[in-house]
Order: sequence, then structure tokens, then C-alpha cells
Amino acid sequence: MNLFEEINFFKDNEEFILLPIYLTLLNVPSILFEIFPFIFLISTQFFYLDLIDKNELLVFKNHGINNFSILKVLVIISALIALMINIVFYNVLILI
Repeated sequence: MNLFEEINFFKDNEEFILLPIYLTLLNVPSILFEIFPFIFLISTQFFYLDLIDKNELLVFKNHGINNFSILKVLVIISALIALMINIVFYNVLILI
């Protein structure tokens, strides 16, 4: 969507194709940064649906692992990934 807006804005410019593509690529990290919480939410829901479809949730419960402990592991991993993404994202912004 952003690429079409950039092309429309720069249609009278000499660098018709290269400049909008470059500006769109520069905008991709900020867009990804904004939608990461939704990516984690949707992927967690698909993870639980996959566990339910394959009856692995029953296997976990038979071995004494409840839903909260599975969720706790997912939250810790998501928090670590989010922390790493934040560190990398803001360090890259400082370098630019």
C-alpha cells in the first residue's frame, strides 16, 4: 500500500521507480515493529490450535504440564524476542 502511495507522490519525478521503492524499504522496519504484537498473538493462537488438533495438549496434561506453564514459556520467549528486537531496532535507528 505504501509503495503505491509513494509512486503516486513521485510520479512527476525523474527517478520514478527507484526512489519510491527505496523509501518503502526504509519504512518496512517501523511497520514490522508496529505489527509484531499481533504476529505474536496470532501465532500463539495457531500454536494452541495445533496442539488441540494433534491431541498433544492431553499428552501434556497427562505428564503434569498445564496450560499456564505452556503459556508461561511462550510469554518468556516472546518477551526475550521483543527485548532483542527493541535493542536491535533502536540501535539501528541511532546508526541511521
